[in-house]
Amino acid sequence: RKKGLIFSPFFLLMKVDPAVAVATSATCVVFTSTSTTFQYLLMDRVSIVVALIYGIVNCFSSWLGTTLVHQLGDRFENRKSYITFIVAASVAASAVLAVGKSFYNP
Repeated sequence: RKKGLIFSPFFLLMKVDPAVAVATSATCVVFTSTSTTFQYLLMDRVSIVVALIYGIVNCFSSWLGTTLVHQLGDRFENRKSYITFIVAASVAASAVLAVGKSFYNP
């Protein structure tokens, strides 16, 4: 879960090229989430309809995010700091949501 939020900043701190850091992090997340998904499928704990809707929304969001990053890359060819900013904003948003969720007890 949320391993990409750990890998990306770590790779950036290790001076890895931002595009490589995000791609490597995403690849790690794909393998981890795939194995977890298969475990849940084998235990029959996944609603296939909900999973399909979730998958469609995620595919669209991934396409939109990739398009945005490519447009930023084309616009600011010599600067790669925009990817670092996107990763930092994602980590910050995740932290705010996690803290907010900890105060919400249904």
